[in-house]
Amino acid sequence: MTIILNEKEDIPAIINDGFFPDVEPEVFKDTQRIADSVSNQVMRAKLITAIKKVRNDLEAYKTAQLNAGYMSLMEVPSDHIDNQSIVVSDYFDAVFSYAKAGILDVYQDTDTTVIDDDNLDLKTVSVDNYRRDGFEAIRRILDQPRATIELI
Repeated sequence: MTIILNEKEDIPAIINDGFFPDVEPEVFKDTQRIADSVSNQVMRAKLITAIKKVRNDLEAYKTAQLNAGYMSLMEVPSDHIDNQSIVVSDYFDAVFSYAKAGILDVYQDTDTTVIDDDNLDLKTVSVDNYRRDGFEAIRRILDQPRATIELI
């Protein structure tokens, strides 16, 4: 008799709208170092929420690209790194950053170690950093500055 422990469950891709690329939860899990304690259902839900947010933020950009004749984000002219379009890479950065922030929010209160004010502050900063990273990735796609600073 053979017993298989911790067999990985295949997580199906999240099919996007045709313009933006589909999202592979396994890639997200591997690149963002998502712990096995995070259920596939929670991970998938947070990815879908992040996709909706990024698509909403990029709706005008998508319309402009479609009007310019580009039927998918992969067709939009962009420099490439490691055979991947930078704009596509920024899209995944935005989605993955927002999804990771969402997961950290959900699992923030499940730490079984001693929680002191310093650890709580570090977790809050981490969530905020991921949200900022997502925001900055969207700004890069839109070719807009990350911040507006005016002298008073």
